[in-house]
Amino acid sequence: MQLNYEKLTDHMMKKLATIFLAAILLFSCKQEAEKKETSEENKKTNVLLIVADDLGEEVGCYGDPFAITPNMDKFASEGLQFTNAYVTQASCSPSRSSILTGLYPHQNGQVGLSHLGISMNKQYPSLFSILKGNGYRTGIIGKLHVEPYASFPYDYGMGGFDTNDVMLSKEQLTVNVINEDGKEVVEKEKFTRFHMPAVADSASAFIDRGKEKPFFLMLNFLDPHRPFKNRINGHPKKMLSAEDIEIPKYFSKDSDVSMEEVVGYYNGVTRFDEGLGYVLEMLDKKGIRDNTLIIVLGDHGAPLDRAKTTSYEAGLRIPMLVQFPDNKYSGMKNETFVSTLDILPTILDQLNINELPKDAQGISWLQLLDNKVKPRTYIAGEYTQHLPEHLFPQRTIREGDFKLIYNPMASFYKENFKAPKNTTKYDLVKRYKEYAAYETFELYDLSKDPHEFNNIAEDPVYQNQLASLTSILKDWQRGTDDPLLKESYQEEIKKEIKKYIDTNF
Repeated sequence: MQLNYEKLTDHMMKKLATIFLAAILLFSCKQEAEKKETSEENKKTNVLLIVADDLGEEVGCYGDPFAITPNMDKFASEGLQFTNAYVTQASCSPSRSSILTGLYPHQNGQVGLSHLGISMNKQYPSLFSILKGNGYRTGIIGKLHVEPYASFPYDYGMGGFDTNDVMLSKEQLTVNVINEDGKEVVEKEKFTRFHMPAVADSASAFIDRGKEKPFFLMLNFLDPHRPFKNRINGHPKKMLSAEDIEIPKYFSKDSDVSMEEVVGYYNGVTRFDEGLGYVLEMLDKKGIRDNTLIIVLGDHGAPLDRAKTTSYEAGLRIPMLVQFPDNKYSGMKNETFVSTLDILPTILDQLNINELPKDAQGISWLQLLDNKVKPRTYIAGEYTQHLPEHLFPQRTIREGDFKLIYNPMASFYKENFKAPKNTTKYDLVKRYKEYAAYETFELYDLSKDPHEFNNIAEDPVYQNQLASLTSILKDWQRGTDDPLLKESYQEEIKKEIKKYIDTNF
């Protein structure tokens, strides 16, 4: 038998050509699939969470007549403004723990400041861990201030005093400052409130890294936190003075906070507003604003009298402004009770990520605004401590215009407070005197007494309201497994309080 090599070669060439064409088609299909996958990734919603440190409702769109906040005001008019927004605790670390985990501080354990040794009691799912696990690039600029850090895995961290990532240069840390007393100095800015455009530049640098993936960025401004600075590197451009503002109405009559401090606070508010403007301008230039969920808020009220580290309205109420992709809910104001606990479920809902942590306490604003869930009938808050020695547990319920504050340690302070041995501890003495002056229950009618000066808990006229709010409080405590319900926990707190008093007084 004789083979026809010419025919065989022709056959093989045709076969090889077929295989080659198939390979090309397969490679082409693979490339198209990869392009489609990358394109779909790029279409995913980005998330930008912008937090101002110690920013209360001293904002123009919240009715403050003295605040210079054109960027926040414009952002509110173009997006969604919540007019009854609350934090869980008026202290930095506890509040931020709730923002990131959807849990009350008494649930996750971050009941005081993290850099002083207080931490969450275990590693909980967080916005960082959940979004990173779903293909998002995660970043943080500024302070995290919640522990353990392992709960918050980020790809890029920059400029936080409590993180060990990208540090600011000496040039960025060296700033020209006008202090509260009007003196101009050049100093190293410990709290990294450097030139406001540099904040936007830092955010831009993160966004430009790894563009093939959507991003989650928590951008933390240190303004208007103490120490107050009237101007840093030319910001704010318009600097307020004592002639431009008045003392906040929620101050007590015997407050020792100076007008200079209040002026410094307001100038910090304006400086944050200018920083926000730079960030929004940067997003517009990149053309990604319409595809980014942007949430702007304060982490609790102002660091002023009867605000921060209290359970009064000025401490727990914050500005909460949101812009959803494609201008959804644009130009809306919502008056229902919302909480920073809602941030985690809202983001997950917007991104179609079905991984809401088991005990998360918030509700998705998408569900709320689309009338898929009923609005809250009450809002809850708490306080345990700020500095370790500021140990004074409180629990708070507001329903309608009535507000209840429960102070279970007030009588213990009354019984144990004594004349101080160490007069240099003025702030601690002042605070402990205040704790000893509290009543176990405070009840306020906010429609008549919005700044909570007239405690009506003992008034016979309001005993039905007191009983109703007390019942709601107990149900909420049981539903969130509040350790304050346990006698053993209260005894531990009393021992700590007694130790601080015996050591310092």
